[in-house]
Amino acid sequence: MAAQHLFSKWDMFTVIEHQRSEATKYVQQVSTTQLSATPEDDLVEQITERFRLNVPVMKKPYVFESKESQVDVSRDPRRAIFNRGRPFYVQGMKTIIAIPFDGDRELFKVQPNTFSTMKPFAEVVGNEIHLTYEQAEANADTITSAYTKTLQEIEQYLGWQRPSADDFNNQLKQLVKQQISQRKQKLAAGAQMVESLGLPTRSE
Repeated sequence: MAAQHLFSKWDMFTVIEHQRSEATKYVQQVSTTQLSATPEDDLVEQITERFRLNVPVMKKPYVFESKESQVDVSRDPRRAIFNRGRPFYVQGMKTIIAIPFDGDRELFKVQPNTFSTMKPFAEVVGNEIHLTYEQAEANADTITSAYTKTLQEIEQYLGWQRPSADDFNNQLKQLVKQQISQRKQKLAAGAQMVESLGLPTRSE
């Protein structure tokens, strides 16, 4: 996707409720064969891992790309440009700083319960954050200052997400275990009811 404001599409409460609902629904869709054949602890772990919230952990930045590029300087007040209503291009440099991460990339779309009015602006590409800088005159200090600030903002938002995600993940295992137990009880009650009818069952 193109660069955009992160942490702006969904709120954390909605995401948690969705995950809780999807986990419950998933338990109901597990086949009776899998339910009876898979050790309960293993099944709980499998489903919990599928629906838990994995808040991204940022890794070390690196230069993804740096090359010549046409840079629009129409908004540069230091330049004598008569018509600032249209782009004015000069030869410059385009540099992309990439920051790899481990975790769920979709959480970069989720606004935590605590947030600020300023949201970091970046592009999520695979398992990396890409920050693009265009400069008429190459300046490493400017880029370093800019990407460091954005990375600090991203880290702050992920830090705000983490307590809610941890609480949900801690509750999720118990929720899944409870749903599996309830379903097994219903299946056992159904089998007992059929047996109490005293009738033969259809041969498969």
